[in-house]
Amino acid sequence: MTRRLSVSIRPDGTIAAEASGTPGPDCLEALEQLKALLHAEVEASKPTPEFALLPETVQDEAAARQRLEGQA
Repeated sequence: MTRRLSVSIRPDGTIAAEASGTPGPDCLEALEQLKALLHAEVEASKPTPEFALLPETVQDEAAARQRLEGQA
């Protein structure tokens, strides 16, 4: 999945940003970097559905490792 940070500047000068392709809390790091770069404050934040993908991914990777270790 390609990581993407979409940034929009609204007519009133506020900025909207959305991270995609970055499951779990890693997206928060990208947004923190943007916030620091722009010297901006966050008015509101809400997780996307991708935010919840991390636990499943970690579980899937752990299960795959266990299967591979069992074959060795």
